[in-house]
Amino acid sequence: MISGKKLIATIFIALIILLIFSGTAFGSFKVDDPTLTQGESYQINSYLIEATLVSESSGTADIRIYEIESVDDFNEIERKMLDVNDTLTFDFQENGEVEVKLTGLIGRSTLDRAELAIYLSGYSRNDIHISEIIDYGDDPKFVGSPDIKITKEADETVEIGEPFRVTVRAENVGDGKAVDLEFTDNHGQGLSIEDTILEDKGPMSLDAGDSKTILIYELKATQPGEVELGTTTARYYDEAGNRFDSESDELILDVEGTLQKADVSISHTVESKNIERNSRLDGTISLRNDGNTAAKGLRVDIELPPGVEFVSGDDEIETRGGNPSIYIESFSQRQQIDVSYTVRPTDIGEYNIGANLSYEYDDGFSDTPEEVNKEATVEGITVIEAWYDFLLEYPLYVYAVPLVIIGGIGLFIIHRQKQYKF
Repeated sequence: MISGKKLIATIFIALIILLIFSGTAFGSFKVDDPTLTQGESYQINSYLIEATLVSESSGTADIRIYEIESVDDFNEIERKMLDVNDTLTFDFQENGEVEVKLTGLIGRSTLDRAELAIYLSGYSRNDIHISEIIDYGDDPKFVGSPDIKITKEADETVEIGEPFRVTVRAENVGDGKAVDLEFTDNHGQGLSIEDTILEDKGPMSLDAGDSKTILIYELKATQPGEVELGTTTARYYDEAGNRFDSESDELILDVEGTLQKADVSISHTVESKNIERNSRLDGTISLRNDGNTAAKGLRVDIELPPGVEFVSGDDEIETRGGNPSIYIESFSQRQQIDVSYTVRPTDIGEYNIGANLSYEYDDGFSDTPEEVNKEATVEGITVIEAWYDFLLEYPLYVYAVPLVIIGGIGLFIIHRQKQYKF
């Protein structure tokens, strides 16, 4: 097991290694120690360090700092006449800072030379993509910012169920090259893919001013009305490793036409909600298809609670395992039907009788049928005692003894009548 001191030492060493290799904001690191002849520059990403008026005899060098805005635009942001061991600092991009130190001067017969030491803090070493001397008369490298404009084209009015073409183009309207450019496309809700003609989602690079067609495909609308065509997004980087994101504009399609739909309504009634126990109760389930296509596999499960028995029903009702249900293979548009059934409550109490409707239909465009579920429940059926229920409250002998006595008396009377006749 590692002791506490060893663990702390290990973590400290790992942290030092991390700082050395990453060059984060926790410390500075040396970028380079170039020697510049008067008129030469040193470029770090989009910043230029230029040595002018270098004089070994006077022990000074004029150092100028430029930010490269574009190919032809250099913005001077700092300038200082340095003595040997003097420094100049300037902000570098968002959080970084560069320190330029004049470490020495070399006299020559023509142009003197300045020895510099360049340090950078608050910035990752890995994000430095340019660090080199620019000779006098040469142009520095310009790293601009790419800007990918995504255009998604399609007919604004389409017919439901009819394929239509979508074309996606990308154009770099920025002033820098886009690298590691990748696209993600979303078709949108209510649309299905029919055919893909061209697909080039990257990764790729796109120079400033260039354009490219990246996607061509055909979609089919599966619902009428206004449908939003999904957006296409892009993720990319400039040559300095900075990330950018772009997204196409929204495009609303007007989809004309009508979907096929089976719209079956259900109602459920009983003749009375107050009945006596063991009486028969008649119920009716009414179905009507107000849609424009047939409902397939229509089924209504009649949910009887414990204490309520099924007695009988119309021909459309079948029972499986004691559970009554209605089944119609195809229920046409504008068709309606009333199905009656009879039940008998055997226990006193309050009951609900449910009717669960399910069916499916083909809308004419989707690959799978649409499924529909509805329910209609009769609630609050109250079952009370029957008028003869009080007779069941006493033992059988209470009724048997009087009946036997009455029967005996009757037989005796009949016997005596027969004797008088003789």
